[in-house]
Amino acid sequence: SVVLLVAIIAAIVLTLRDRQDNKSMNPAEQVLVKKQDRLRIVKMDAVVEAPPVEATPVEKDKS
Repeated sequence: SVVLLVAIIAAIVLTLRDRQDNKSMNPAEQVLVKKQDRLRIVKMDAVVEAPPVEATPVEKDKS
């Protein structure tokens, strides 16, 4: 019965501890966000890739 009691206490402690890898959001911080802080649009020039250069075939001398 002592082993069962220790197991129950360990299970309770593990479920109630404050986890460091918790990725939950704070709702108060979400409400305080302003419109201009949400998205920033940056104007950039379009990037155009150069067409690949085709290799010219080398002709062998037929002599």
